Amino acid sequence: AFHIPVSASAYSDAYSPDGQAMTEKTLKGLLNAMAGVDVLGGVGRTGAPNTASPVALVLDSNLVNIINRVILGVEVDDDTLALRDLLDTAPGGHFMDRRHTLQHCREALRPELFILPRSVEIWESEGGKDLYARGVDRYREIRKELQPEQLPEEVQREMNLIAKRADERLGK
Repeated sequence: AFHIPVSASAYSDAYSPDGQAMTEKTLKGLLNAMAGVDVLGGVGRTGAPNTASPVALVLDSNLVNIINRVILGVEVDDDTLALRDLLDTAPGGHFMDRRHTLQHCREALRPELFILPRSVEIWESEGGKDLYARGVDRYREIRKELQPEQLPEEVQREMNLIAKRADERLGK
């Protein structure tokens, strides 16, 4: 009614991005989002607002994608129901070769770090990593790709001049 942006946070009291942190952030994030919060803070934060973790930031990014998808809801109409395809498929049949499946198969939420359904043998052969370990791996990949922003030379000169003046004043 007032159209005032609302901000809230989904901090965790856990000091590492563990199961407690993910549970707290999931519940707080989802409840805040469902209540209509416009800006949800706390991503990457652990130990309440006291510390931050780049691994927590990676994990929270996946969590935010899930929460955003949940908030969008599920559209139920003639197209999404695909009633004709349901009725045309014989018992024991499948929908993999249907045009509707091809048109909508990429709409499913697939969090990057969550394990897709597969055998335990495949998971073990890939190292048997839990969510935290996969988050660490993803953080390391991102870190390798990061490059510092190159500031224009005039900005660099000005910053160096400011630092030089500060050093001269502090040295007195």
